[in-house]
Amino acid sequence: MSYRAICKCGYHSDETRDKTRAEVEADTHETRNIRRAYAEDAGNWSGAPLVGGNVGGDARAQRGNLTQLKRAGLIQTSGADEDGNVWLYFTDAGKAFALTLGIDLSWIR
Repeated sequence: MSYRAICKCGYHSDETRDKTRAEVEADTHETRNIRRAYAEDAGNWSGAPLVGGNVGGDARAQRGNLTQLKRAGLIQTSGADEDGNVWLYFTDAGKAFALTLGIDLSWIR
């Protein structure tokens, strides 16, 4: 199944969907592992996992992987709060992509 087939959010243009699909298909093994781990961990954080919380532990080491997921349009992150915590938010495209992995994030608003 292509990314184009699963993106029905209406936000992305065809050009953006094609680019995102290409970036998703070109991602690294580590990024795929992190993407799955954050999706699986979302339920422990009311849908917005702490970057470096249960997944990986070192947010700085994940920076490149998270940037890759942002460029693919699958996630967004918050700015650091007063304690330096950064939270990960799944976009509609990220939720749709997680579903292809068997992870239902449709409950996240």
